[in-house]
Amino acid sequence: MTECHGSSAYFIGGIVAYHSHIKNQYLHNPKELIKEKGVAGPSEDEFGSAVGTAWVGISSKKQTKAYFFYLENQSRTEFTQKIIFLKP
Repeated sequence: MTECHGSSAYFIGGIVAYHSHIKNQYLHNPKELIKEKGVAGPSEDEFGSAVGTAWVGISSKKQTKAYFFYLENQSRTEFTQKIIFLKP
C-alpha cells in the first residue's frame, strides 16, 4: 500500500474488503450501505451495482472522508490502476 521509506510513522494499515459478508461482519458496514458500494467488474455484484464504480475512504486522526468514482468502459486492470491515482 505504500512504497515510501519510513511510512510506518504515519501509515498504520489498511483494509481491502471485496465480499459483502466481510464488509458487514468485520467492518460493520450496514447492508443498506453495502448496496451502494463500488464494483470493479467484470460483472455486476449481487445488488446490481454498476461495473466501474468505486468508493475510496481515507481517515486520519482529524477527519474521515469518502469519495465516489465512476469509470466506465475500463478493464478490471485499467480500473484498478486508475482508481489508485485519481484525486477527488
